[in-house]
Amino acid sequence: MQAQPNKIGTSNPRRAHKKSRFGCQTCKRRKIKCDEVKPQCGNCCRFDVPCDFSPIPPQSIQSTQATTTLDKRSPRGRPRSNWASWAEQIRLSSTASDPGPCACSPKQLDIAGFELFHHFITNTAQTLEDDLKFWSEGVPQLGFQYPCILNLILALLRPYDAARYLKLADAYVTIALQTVTEFLKNLTYENSAPLYVTAVLICFTALVKGPTLGHLLLVAEHGQVPWVPLLGGVKLVITSMGWSAIFSGVLAKYKPEPEKERKEPPKLSIVDVEDWRSSLNDVSDVLAVLVEEQVRTAYEHEVQVLLSCFESTFGRGQDAQKGTTGQMQVVMAWVYQLNDVFLTQLDKKDPVALIILGHFCVLLSTIERYWFIEHWARHTMQEILGISESCGKWLSWPIQYLGRELTPNHMS
Repeated sequence: MQAQPNKIGTSNPRRAHKKSRFGCQTCKRRKIKCDEVKPQCGNCCRFDVPCDFSPIPPQSIQSTQATTTLDKRSPRGRPRSNWASWAEQIRLSSTASDPGPCACSPKQLDIAGFELFHHFITNTAQTLEDDLKFWSEGVPQLGFQYPCILNLILALLRPYDAARYLKLADAYVTIALQTVTEFLKNLTYENSAPLYVTAVLICFTALVKGPTLGHLLLVAEHGQVPWVPLLGGVKLVITSMGWSAIFSGVLAKYKPEPEKERKEPPKLSIVDVEDWRSSLNDVSDVLAVLVEEQVRTAYEHEVQVLLSCFESTFGRGQDAQKGTTGQMQVVMAWVYQLNDVFLTQLDKKDPVALIILGHFCVLLSTIERYWFIEHWARHTMQEILGISESCGKWLSWPIQYLGRELTPNHMS
């Protein structure tokens, strides 16, 4: 049978095509072909919209990117530019009854996803011992309301976990970062908790990759590392909304108890000063002779914050004791208060910036019970000593605390 001519008078026979039988509901409503990739199809992944699959046979997770945009009115999905505006309408309608970007339910996970979720609950969360209930109960509950959190949970694996887990985790990280961009732009009281958890989880997954040659924790060969600004976002959430906003909703019952007032330790004699304070005082003396005022002011701020973190960790009047258990929020408080001037100088490998960072390595070593922090303190110190031999003189105390084996052979 001859095909009907189109408007310009040429024949255009219908081409055979494979139907999508198990596509997501979003694409079915849109009347376009779904690529059926789980846990988020290419169309929904590209335009950051909810992807609610109907139950389908288990499949391995694949990473994909859609190569075309599809028109709402054309049953054959002819490329048009109005998908983005339609996607935004879906995003807005999905937030009408919930403060998050879209709803998430267990039916979006396949067998592999549930396996990773179980692994997080029974293994990964158990390693976050300071906040066990928060991570094993509260955060997973939040994850089923916010897809990006759920995906980041599934991606948080230890390097020595099963290889098949690690391969799956990479796919979930990609999906999480694609869906979190718009979410991070708007801070409200209602979304303070998911924003805080999202930022923290992204930082964790970045640190999991471990140190590499040329990596100075805060900067690498390509410049500032991506997770540092996110910690600034954590600070913004805390200072703008307060802890009461973060520990609200499903996280309300996991709010930490107020710390008991610490008994004042025996004071050192007037002549003696805590070893960590004495070392940082030497750094302050160096700052006094710096010519550029802007840089000096930035360094003085970082040293003052560092002194406060040391005091909270080791105690006023107390020398730094090896084996001291630091608190994540206390140690990382220095990082999220860093200013751009300091980070710029650190990227330039300025010796004073390196010396200040070297002192921070002592604090970092007190939270190495978190497996994603392991090796970072010693690696960073080794990088500093490899960059500038002159730093060794001003880092004698931190080197002694971390271990003399850190000193490069050419400095022995």
